[in-house]
Amino acid sequence: MKAVNPMTASLIMDKAAQSNYGAFKGMRRGAVDPWVFTSTSTEGNPKPTANTSPNARRVAIKQAFYRHAGSNIRRTQDVQKQIELLSVEIICSQWAAALLEMVYQYIRSIGNGRRLEKAPFQIPSFRFVQVALAITNVQENSEIEQEAFLLEEYIDPDVDGHWRKYVNNDSAVPLSLALQDDRERGEFLAFCQHVQYWMTSGLVFVSDFQGGNSLLSDPQIITNPDLGPLFGQGNVVNTHHRFEAEHRCNKFCKYFDIPTEYKTVGD
Repeated sequence: MKAVNPMTASLIMDKAAQSNYGAFKGMRRGAVDPWVFTSTSTEGNPKPTANTSPNARRVAIKQAFYRHAGSNIRRTQDVQKQIELLSVEIICSQWAAALLEMVYQYIRSIGNGRRLEKAPFQIPSFRFVQVALAITNVQENSEIEQEAFLLEEYIDPDVDGHWRKYVNNDSAVPLSLALQDDRERGEFLAFCQHVQYWMTSGLVFVSDFQGGNSLLSDPQIITNPDLGPLFGQGNVVNTHHRFEAEHRCNKFCKYFDIPTEYKTVGD
């Protein structure tokens, strides 16, 4: 897990712009100055305007919302609820990144004796976007309300392809996708679930895979219910219960000979 590294930055966005909404978060594009993530991720430098500097980088800016009973009107959660909900999102993202890296380490170093250079297919290269929690700095006794935001590296469709969902959080079956390349990526991510489930002896795997050709965002962690209520409401118990019945081994699973006896992981 990554350590918290507090810093001060300027967040630039148009609050009047229309948000793109998901299940419980809305997203606007914006920029942050200086760049708050690692120096290896500097894509998406916006053109300087009166409100941006050459050091600003594009980010996805997200906030949680709720609806009143019987209404379709979305209301932004207050700052404390934002921090609570968005912190869970950050934890999910960090766990997902670690679990995905575990798969790649397995492929590189173990692979059940299968040589990567002899694989009859290309291994997709994925990573999860970096994330941060931003809390506005409000002066004491100010009439301006404090706000909290989730910041993510922006997935640029011109660079990483259109946004799509590969695997939902309510099933271990990849979604039907029109393009062959996307179907291949979905199969690989289902293979990742198989490796994660096997290597953790059935305790945990990543779901809700979505994003671009190589960058992923908004993951969900699915855990064995014996571990207790972890990782928010998206941690669907039935998804874990059905994994062994629903997962269908594909060419990635078969080439790397991933066991289907999940309870004991070899050295």
